[in-house]
Amino acid sequence: MQILKKKQVKLLAKDLQRSYNINIGDKFIFIKDRNKIFITDKDIKKLDLSNTNIKQIGLFFAEIKDNKYYLSGAAKELFLK
Repeated sequence: MQILKKKQVKLLAKDLQRSYNINIGDKFIFIKDRNKIFITDKDIKKLDLSNTNIKQIGLFFAEIKDNKYYLSGAAKELFLK
């Protein structure tokens, strides 16, 4: 699992804006695990997770295939109107 850096999030935001007309704003953290992207609230930083065994954090947001993002059903419900 890897938390996306600001530059990576900007690229993700640009692609989502172009492909889905979604503005993700800046209140989320995006986590990449292989070809999947998860989304969680920035407040997760306030928790001490050092002594936990976590395999997944957040909501499954999108899958990456052929350098394109495919939104999950939950992400579509949250962001598409």
